[in-house]
Amino acid sequence: MIQIGRKIYFEKATGNVLVDTGERSGDVIQTTLEQDFASYTVLNGRVPESVGCTQLEYGQYANEFMQYLLRINPTTKELIWTPQNNGTIEDAKTQKIKQLNEFCNAAILAGFTSNALGTQHSYDFDYDAQINLGDMLNAITAGVVSEPVIWKASGLPQAHTFAQFKEVFGEGLTHKNTNIGKYWVLKAQVEAATTSEEIEAVKW
Repeated sequence: MIQIGRKIYFEKATGNVLVDTGERSGDVIQTTLEQDFASYTVLNGRVPESVGCTQLEYGQYANEFMQYLLRINPTTKELIWTPQNNGTIEDAKTQKIKQLNEFCNAAILAGFTSNALGTQHSYDFDYDAQINLGDMLNAITAGVVSEPVIWKASGLPQAHTFAQFKEVFGEGLTHKNTNIGKYWVLKAQVEAATTSEEIEAVKW
């Protein structure tokens, strides 16, 4: 099983954390800086050179993340932990659900893999890619394009038959629905929680 540790994006000038991507495991892939900047609203429009990134190992500082707020020393890049303000259970639930929603969106936009071409290839699935996939499927259905369909797989334009493209489209849809389903399951767990410890135990 693949395990990917969280990435912490922070403002270089202040050390304030902008994005905590969270930990992921299972059928997941590591995202690039460009994909993260496209996925997270708080990073959109920022100059990449003004943003730092710290990559952690899977499970690293798990206890600290449950108990403290994080800042980054802008000079030494050292992690600085401070106690969290104690809010209500409902506040904690709202924050956790917001975090899960961000993780779900990031997981969807990170892309998916398919064996439609006979070997495993990665496919983009950002917002533009999703629209383009749907448009091409409609064009195939309408009979206004011919084989092969040239589509980017593992970063390179590659020829797909109609059947192969439809398989890719279906796997992209499954990828999206699987992550959305995971979000709803975890959201329900958060809503059913009665303590802050139960809320914190819900992980993407």
